[in-house]
Amino acid sequence: MQAPLASPNIKSIELPATVESARQAYAILAQRLGAERLEKKFSGTVVDMNHAMPRNVIVTLATLYHEANRHHLDESFLTEVRRASSFFSDRYRELTERYLALMIASQEFPNIIETLPEHRVLGDSNPDWTLRTKQNDEFYLEVSAISIKKLKDDLDAFGGRIPTSKVIGSNQEPLYFEVVFSDDPRKYDPAAIGAAIIKNVKTQQLPVAFTHDGAQILVDLLSTRHKLPQLISEELNENGFLKSTRLMGNRLAYTLATQMSFKSIGRKIDEKKRSNKLDMIGNAWLCIFIPANELGTFAKDGMVISQLLARISRSKWLKGLFVAELLGDTTGNLQLRYIRI
Repeated sequence: MQAPLASPNIKSIELPATVESARQAYAILAQRLGAERLEKKFSGTVVDMNHAMPRNVIVTLATLYHEANRHHLDESFLTEVRRASSFFSDRYRELTERYLALMIASQEFPNIIETLPEHRVLGDSNPDWTLRTKQNDEFYLEVSAISIKKLKDDLDAFGGRIPTSKVIGSNQEPLYFEVVFSDDPRKYDPAAIGAAIIKNVKTQQLPVAFTHDGAQILVDLLSTRHKLPQLISEELNENGFLKSTRLMGNRLAYTLATQMSFKSIGRKIDEKKRSNKLDMIGNAWLCIFIPANELGTFAKDGMVISQLLARISRSKWLKGLFVAELLGDTTGNLQLRYIRI
C-alpha cells in the first residue's frame, strides 16, 4: 500500500507590524513619495498607525520597498506605486503580489544576482520576473492570485441568470432556495437549475433537498425559513462556505454558496501557460496567492498536492510552484506564508 503523501511544510516570512515600526516606515515612505500623495492613496481612510489596517498597509509597502532596493529596483517600484490610484486598487494589489513573490524567490534561491521585471523573453511574452543566478542560469517567475472577489463575482454572475420570475410563479407561496456548488459556479447552467427547482416544487413536498448536476439544492417556503433563527440552513451556515444571499422583497429569497476550490490552481496554471507562452519559454516557476487562512487547508489536501506534483514532474516547462497567502491580524503581526511544490 502506498504511504500517504506528507503535507508540504508551510514556511513563513515575518513582517513586524508594530506601531513604532509602522511610524518609522511611514516617515521613510513620505519622504520618497510625498506625505500628501501617500495619504491620498488611503482613499479617505484615517491614517492612524494605532489601527491595524493602515499599519499593515504601510509595513507591507515598506517591506516591499526594501526588497525592491535589494534588487536595485527601488525607483521602478516607487514609480509603480505612484501609478496606482490607491492602496485598495487592483493595480496596487497586483504590484504587492509580484514583490511578495520576489521575496519568496529570494528566500528559496539565494544565489539570484540579477532581477528583471517584465523582461521581454519571447516575442511579446514577458514573465513577471526573469531571474539570473551566479551559475549563469536563467529562470522565470510568473505571479497570479485566486481571490475571494472572483468567487463572489462568479456567484453573482450565476444569480443574475437564474429564471427567478418562473421560480416565483411555480408556487402560490413565496419560496426560499439554496444552491451549493461543488466546483466553479460558472460551469453550471442557471436555466437548468431553475427548471430543476421548479420541477421539485411542483412534485415534492417542501422542504426538499436534491442534487442536480453535482450541485446540492434545498428548497423551502420562505415563511418557514423566517420562523427559524436564521434564513440560511444551519448546515450551510456552519460549513464555512462563501455565500451570496439575495432577498427579493417578500416574493423570493435565495442563497448561492461555494467553497474555495483548490482545483482553481490547476486552471490558473493553464491560464498563465496560455497568456504568457510559458510552455514555449520553459524553465518557469509560478507563485499563486490564495485567500488568507486557506493555506493550511490546502497543504493538507493530499489529492490536490499529488495531482500538482504529478503535473510538475510531467511538465517540460513548469519547474515548480509556490502557493502563498499574506496574513495580518490586530496584534501587530504580518506573515507571508507559503509552500513550495
